Amino acid sequence: ESFALGLEQTLITFINDPVLLAELYAFEGVRLPSGLIRYGAPEGMHDDAAMSAIIGWYTIVGGTPGPDRVIYDDPVSISTY
Repeated sequence: ESFALGLEQTLITFINDPVLLAELYAFEGVRLPSGLIRYGAPEGMHDDAAMSAIIGWYTIVGGTPGPDRVIYDDPVSISTY
């Protein structure tokens, strides 16, 4: 959710990498019977690049609940390279 908020607030930008963009567009959350949400790629797809970007964002913001606790001079650029 913090990553999605960072995207909405344009705190995160991406290079034009087709693999990363395809994985991000396909990334989904599925509510489980327990009420928890499982995030990942749809069956048959990969989410390695998307998860790397999300983990990178989580590391940048220090594991805080949202980007509102971090101040940036410029948007963060995340690359698969």
